[in-house]
Amino acid sequence: MLWRNLRQLLSSSHTTAAARNAHNLLARAERETGLRVGDADLRSDFLRLIADVIVPLAMLEHLAELLSKQRARVHTVGRGWQRLDHANFTHLADDYADLMNCNPPPAPHVCVYAPVGDPLRPVVLHAAANGWPLLVCEPGAFNVSDGLKPVLMPEQHYQLLRDTLELPRALQSYVDVSPGVTRRAERAAHHVRASHTYAHRLGGLAQDLFGPGV
Repeated sequence: MLWRNLRQLLSSSHTTAAARNAHNLLARAERETGLRVGDADLRSDFLRLIADVIVPLAMLEHLAELLSKQRARVHTVGRGWQRLDHANFTHLADDYADLMNCNPPPAPHVCVYAPVGDPLRPVVLHAAANGWPLLVCEPGAFNVSDGLKPVLMPEQHYQLLRDTLELPRALQSYVDVSPGVTRRAERAAHHVRASHTYAHRLGGLAQDLFGPGV
């Protein structure tokens, strides 16, 4: 009952990070159901489960629902999206390796990136390096922009969307291909290609291990 109430709260509550706070959600669910998780260790595990699983899952489903209402075609990358039954969704790749092998390669108007866990992954660097305009959403309570620094900076290399209710309005600037969107994508592509390829990372690792000049 407590689990079901948490899902209902997330589906009906506002979509800002403050409304997704695990402590607030659990306290409210306990009040509404009359149940309480009293054991300290069990409560800690339950809070971690809410923050790491329930909140991101609910927000990704909410994000997919918003995207399904757009008239644009949506290609998805990552496991789990296939189970969502939306007419304008086409699953493109399960992971980064599959994405690299796409033929022809995709050329999206916008890459909506909603990471769960560590946000600095090969797929977002691939998107930035290829000049795909990045719209980064925060599906959990964590700060995605901090996780992307110092490689990618908000507003300089991507647009950060903290409230997913703003997504439809934000997408319009990408459909219209505004000059600001184009310039930001070009800056991100130049920055990643100039400083954050695998060759740069291996070179930095070699210097850390063997010293300058290697």
